[in-house]
Amino acid sequence: MTGSGNRSTADGQPVRHIPRWAWWLFMLLPMAFILAGSIMLIDAMMFAGRAEHALATVVSVERTGGIAQGKPDESAQAAEYAYLPTVSYVDRLGIDRQAVTHIRASHYDYAPGTRVEVLYDPDDTGTVRITGFFSQWGLPLIFLTLGWAFLMIVRLIRRKMMAAH
Repeated sequence: MTGSGNRSTADGQPVRHIPRWAWWLFMLLPMAFILAGSIMLIDAMMFAGRAEHALATVVSVERTGGIAQGKPDESAQAAEYAYLPTVSYVDRLGIDRQAVTHIRASHYDYAPGTRVEVLYDPDDTGTVRITGFFSQWGLPLIFLTLGWAFLMIVRLIRRKMMAAH
């Protein structure tokens, strides 16, 4: 502490104070991630509760991403592709259906004709998900984990700054 009443660190530098409104602003990002993850998790749980299993055949695969247009010297990271399969399956009523999976993923590189197990919504037969942990629960868990991790980081930083006062 200096004689004038201003707080300072051990090396004499003034302690910076971040206004309360700024902390609330910092909290918006993790809270948005937690909210989005929670909504996605509820949607995944509701889908799992009503979904039916079916064996499907991959009809086609749309590939997106890859090396930037006209720049073949880009890094290997830019060469990452995402795949969006279209599958054909028979629903519980025996009707042939065709639908596009709900997410793009780098591990969905299926050749046309490949047999995969899918979950489909009997009330909306155009909604299908390839069976698997990540397909069903991955995105909600990623959003929730990032949200909680960032929230804890912001809280730790705030605690350390408050302790310095």
